[in-house]
Amino acid sequence: MLSATVAVMALVGGWTWAAALQPGGFDARSETISALAATATPHRWVMTTGLVVTGLAHVVTAWALGAAHRTGRAVLAAGGVATLAVA
Repeated sequence: MLSATVAVMALVGGWTWAAALQPGGFDARSETISALAATATPHRWVMTTGLVVTGLAHVVTAWALGAAHRTGRAVLAAGGVATLAVA
């Protein structure tokens, strides 16, 4: 439960903090969170860190869900690894 909560908090907290640091502002309706981690972004480390923590938390959650079906755990872990790759 803790790792799943950390995943949500890291993603939402990361994009909220990164958006607040944007010099020209950030419009979540017309821009993607990928823009917050773009190379030209001055504080891209904030969103990148949020994505890394989110990906790791998904992998830990998949590992910890021993009672869940193996396929579901594998898909969750794959999503975590993909999030790490995006970061």
